[in-house]
Amino acid sequence: MDISFEHFIQGFQDTQLFIQKWSPASPAGTLIVTHGQGEHSGSYQRVLAALRPLSLEVYAWDLRGHGRSEGLRGYTQSFDDYCRDFEIIIKFVLSDRNLKKKPLILLSHSMGATIQLKTLIDNSQFEIRAQVVCAPLLGLALAVPKIKETAASILDFIAPQMTLWNEIRNQQLTRDPLVIAEFQKDSLRHDRISSGVYLGFVQAFDYIKQRTEKITTPSLWQIPEVDEIASSAASKLIYKDLNQDRHQMITYKDRKHELYNDLGREEVFEDLRNFLKSFLVAK
Repeated sequence: MDISFEHFIQGFQDTQLFIQKWSPASPAGTLIVTHGQGEHSGSYQRVLAALRPLSLEVYAWDLRGHGRSEGLRGYTQSFDDYCRDFEIIIKFVLSDRNLKKKPLILLSHSMGATIQLKTLIDNSQFEIRAQVVCAPLLGLALAVPKIKETAASILDFIAPQMTLWNEIRNQQLTRDPLVIAEFQKDSLRHDRISSGVYLGFVQAFDYIKQRTEKITTPSLWQIPEVDEIASSAASKLIYKDLNQDRHQMITYKDRKHELYNDLGREEVFEDLRNFLKSFLVAK
């Protein structure tokens, strides 16, 4: 499946956002991919390959401050800016595609899932057929040094554009040595985060938790049994409050945070394909 186009669109407050599209000859549906903190849209080549049999049209975009999108690496003025950008991305895809009668599905990972869930809670007007959240960041398992936690509010006030190391090591993301080597060579990946982003997603945890009744889009939750970065326990608590008839959670034992890039990903991809198949237009 070749790239149909690479494009920059105007995001919130005129920030230039990079988006790319892959399209088969006769798509059975459309998928929008939202990456996690420090990643970029090009990080999902394995997902693209795994979903090739489903004949999906796939859009993937770079968050502001990530990949080829505009902005200081790891910084945004407000976490909600990500959500405002995502609203623009969804509207762009809805206006661009010629598949008005075919399903639009969302897939996100980690902080991308925080953005996706919060955006859907605030925008019930979007006609989204289903969504996937992989290792959603809805609570922190990663230990944040107390000095950094204390400094976050101060830095957000006096030096909001200052970014610090995000405390994430590649070995916490995947057990696959080939993928780790790939990450180390990837110049578009970064390990920076600003105080505003950190404080923003922590606030988003409570925002989402208090509005679980608004998470109505049928969803698949794929999480490691014990995630060293995003709290699996926090995801399970939020999932427990959802209407179980419309949602499905699958947990994976002995897996790292990036399920799609970890060893054993074939099982994860098979579960993903099986979920998506039920929402696609039959050939």
